[in-house]
Amino acid sequence: KINERSLRGTENAIYQLANQLSNTNDVVILTKGGLYHKSHNVIYDTIDNINVYSNKDIYIHQGIPDDILFTTTNKKHILYIHFDINIYCIKQTYTKLHLFDKHIYKYIFVSHWQRQRYIETYHLPESKCYVIQNAISPILNDTLHNKYEKKNQLIYVSSPYRGLVTIVPLFKKILEHIPDLRIKIFSSYNIENNNKNYEPYTKDSFNLLKLNNNDKY
Repeated sequence: KINERSLRGTENAIYQLANQLSNTNDVVILTKGGLYHKSHNVIYDTIDNINVYSNKDIYIHQGIPDDILFTTTNKKHILYIHFDINIYCIKQTYTKLHLFDKHIYKYIFVSHWQRQRYIETYHLPESKCYVIQNAISPILNDTLHNKYEKKNQLIYVSSPYRGLVTIVPLFKKILEHIPDLRIKIFSSYNIENNNKNYEPYTKDSFNLLKLNNNDKY
């Protein structure tokens, strides 16, 4: 029931792109523990059934390559990367680039900054690295423009480790130029708890900012 729950950033990007691609292509999304169903023109299934879809020409892997990469070398494999370089699973994978790069057709990033960090840190071949920037869906864009009055607001809706620590001092600098700017923060550690991918980022990081009690809320 993917249309009945909130999607996180990467999930939403994949969902929106899949729906668009399915207008002219056969599209399948495979996830761990997924159940077979069809929504719009997109088929959803468990990754355990990957062999059922061996006739597909292009495989897009989210973040890190799946084992299927090494059994379908005659296909085009694309890595669609939303993580920064310092995430645990990324560091574990991309330090072994020599094992899979020859099978990769393209690496897709969401910003030029992120792309450059991967090239410099893990020595990805620049000729394979492209950027598709993040964007909100047309429906949401139209709704926001038609329903809400425009104000000087900055809204943070990502995980804390993706910039919440640095946004406080940055915001104080921005206020010097835009005094009436207000910031709204919708973020939580709850989803990240007990996930070793995020070990370098903890609640203790906020102590470095020396915030007063009001700022912490």
